[in-house]
Amino acid sequence: MKVLHLDTGREWRGGQQQVLHLTHGLEDRGVTSVVATPQDSPIAHRLQDEGLPVIEFPYTRHFAPRTIQAFQKVLADQQWDILHMHTSHAHTLGFLSLKMPPRKPFVKPAFVVSRRVDFVPNRDPVSRLKYTAAGQHFICVSEAIRDILFQYGIPEKQLYVVHSGVSMPESNGDGSASREALRDELGVNGNGLILGTIGNLVPHKGHQFLIGALAKVREVRQDFRAVLVGGGELESNLRSRARAAGLEEHIVFAGQIPNAARLVGAFDIYVHPSVEEGLGTSILDAGAAGIPVVATRAGGIPEAVLDGKTGLLVPPANPAALADAMLKLMEDAALRESMRGAATQWIGRSRTKENMIDQTLSVYRKIHSKH
Repeated sequence: MKVLHLDTGREWRGGQQQVLHLTHGLEDRGVTSVVATPQDSPIAHRLQDEGLPVIEFPYTRHFAPRTIQAFQKVLADQQWDILHMHTSHAHTLGFLSLKMPPRKPFVKPAFVVSRRVDFVPNRDPVSRLKYTAAGQHFICVSEAIRDILFQYGIPEKQLYVVHSGVSMPESNGDGSASREALRDELGVNGNGLILGTIGNLVPHKGHQFLIGALAKVREVRQDFRAVLVGGGELESNLRSRARAAGLEEHIVFAGQIPNAARLVGAFDIYVHPSVEEGLGTSILDAGAAGIPVVATRAGGIPEAVLDGKTGLLVPPANPAALADAMLKLMEDAALRESMRGAATQWIGRSRTKENMIDQTLSVYRKIHSKH
């Protein structure tokens, strides 16, 4: 089997990490797995650094004729069994590349799309065609996303669920830094309990509600620091909110940090305040590291946390509930410790990258046998 992945991402996020895991794992299992991506993209550099196959092609816009022609050439250079799109723009580009007449004919591969976000696709005629045209298969990272696509009108037989997977710390082999070293890197050693979150500072990630919750926590306890790893359009606004709430001494805006998942080991509690979320890979990273989680029930997050066992779930956009859950874990060391062990065991059983790779390969085989 020969699999061509298409990832058009211009930044390194959880989806790109899953593509990297998948490419490694498929190659290890004897499956040809190649990633096509725009020239000079972050995933291209990462794949090259790790000695994995990558095809870079000229890319302007996902619907531009020259971009489509460039990708059609990639499709025609070899015969592929599976074409797997990993972003929304990749979905559009792949769809158009198979529908528009190519300069050089090629055998059309089976068409697979990963869906990682939990919002309903647009209902305009073009989007409806893109999502509901025959011959497409969708790999959803959560049951919640599958339900959304089914309600949108995609037949159940075209929908599969494969949860994202993460590396377990003991199998990383990367000499992960100690908790003290990670805290030194973040500048938070010796400051009481450390709460942390990783994610772009954008509206749907819910950091604005986290600021409100931290203000409520500070009314009860002052022995904590909260670390926000990530950058984005809301950073200035969030800094202003933190200052207005008198939280400057309690919040660290760490900015974008490469390979941020390794930082979860610095935290006592991982907080994920999203109002929309496909699954939340950083939650899985925290669980793998044995870090108890406070998160919302948005989207597929309940599939990443066992409420009351590996973490606590609260309603989205509710600072008071978020603060109460954080305080509950902050004030109960025994509960935190029990969740540490439970989280590591559960992630190790059901949410590893090996599980994700094997389940994805199983989907490929089912689709390939029918193509």
